[in-house]
Amino acid sequence: MKSAPHSLNQTIQALKSVTTQMMAAESLTGEVMSAHMIQQITAIERTELEIASQQIMVIEKALTQALVALEREDLVATREAIFNALYELNHQSPSIPKLMYENDPVLAG
Repeated sequence: MKSAPHSLNQTIQALKSVTTQMMAAESLTGEVMSAHMIQQITAIERTELEIASQQIMVIEKALTQALVALEREDLVATREAIFNALYELNHQSPSIPKLMYENDPVLAG
């Protein structure tokens, strides 16, 4: 069963949550957790770490694209690549600064 995609920040929070739950369960029961419970938790953590690894690769690719675009002095492509990296981090698109529109030659009339 595949869940909805989430940001790198959400992946990290999910890992923290699972670890906290594991520690809380062990301290509340005062006993060592069952092997089955440990297997379930480690499976969740492994999945979340794989997702985080993929997200890091996407961010790295986007930032590399931004560097290439900067070398070409292509500000639109640079901005788009950086926005893609930021979106992968937190699934929020940053607002586009007004300067981008103010300097658009199409609007110069």
